[in-house]
Amino acid sequence: MNQQSDFAKQLDQIIFAIATLQKENRQLRADLLNAPTTGWVDPLRAGVALGFSGKDVTIVKKMHQLRKTGAFNKYGTHYRTIGADYQYHIENCNKALNKGKAA
Repeated sequence: MNQQSDFAKQLDQIIFAIATLQKENRQLRADLLNAPTTGWVDPLRAGVALGFSGKDVTIVKKMHQLRKTGAFNKYGTHYRTIGADYQYHIENCNKALNKGKAA
């Protein structure tokens, strides 16, 4: 009986530790995504920096949609590829979005 009690206590400690790590992971991820960002970054970080919200996949799709429809149309200025991955330049994309709003 005592072994079962010790095992249950250890299991509770492990579950608590996992829950704590998950909470810390979510907070660190949120901090990273919301940190002021400049320069070339992946589509998710660029989208968050530009003010898009929603599910991660939705933000990434929005960035690629803006590239495909011409809002971010200048390779090397608005976007670039590193291998098979796209990166977006936050300041230049922000200027392109604001230029479109002013028109």
